[in-house]
Amino acid sequence: MMRGIRFPRRLMLAGLLLVLLASPGSGERIEAPEAVAVAMVERAPVRVEQPSEALTQSAAARIDLSRLQRAKSRRSSLELFAPRSFYTPPPRATSPPPRSPAPVVAAKPAARPAPPTPTAPPLPFKYMGMVRDDPGQPTFFLVKGDELYNVRVGEVIDGMYRIDSIAGSSLRLVYLPLDIAQILPMGDS
Repeated sequence: MMRGIRFPRRLMLAGLLLVLLASPGSGERIEAPEAVAVAMVERAPVRVEQPSEALTQSAAARIDLSRLQRAKSRRSSLELFAPRSFYTPPPRATSPPPRSPAPVVAAKPAARPAPPTPTAPPLPFKYMGMVRDDPGQPTFFLVKGDELYNVRVGEVIDGMYRIDSIAGSSLRLVYLPLDIAQILPMGDS
């Protein structure tokens, strides 16, 4: 197996330098690309045509030379950072024709709308059933959330509702804070 020959780095750099110096054209001066472009433009032939006299007279007649001058501003063009205002004043309002004075009338106080009549909240109870004891009144089973109440006519529930009476197939409860009667149907309703 052959191994590649290793040359010292300095020896390789010296050989490369010799090759570059010995190459043809090494004695010529290398110019920058900008200089080459300028030299090419200078050497290029220039062809200038003279316009006809009739063409120049008609063009001069069409051009208004007074419009070509720049308008002079109030401020010098050297004031680049001078303050400028873009404020435009509002249009002047014309005054309305004079009005005749209105007769002075005592203002009536505004009538306030009547407050809505208070109503009782919906009944929180559901009817679950009833038991009739032989000697006494029936006992009703009402449910409010997870609580079961067994009540009779005339009893108060949570200080808010009173069982008032039985009316056919419904129970009449009174909402005590407003003294409003509400009906709770008994059975599948």
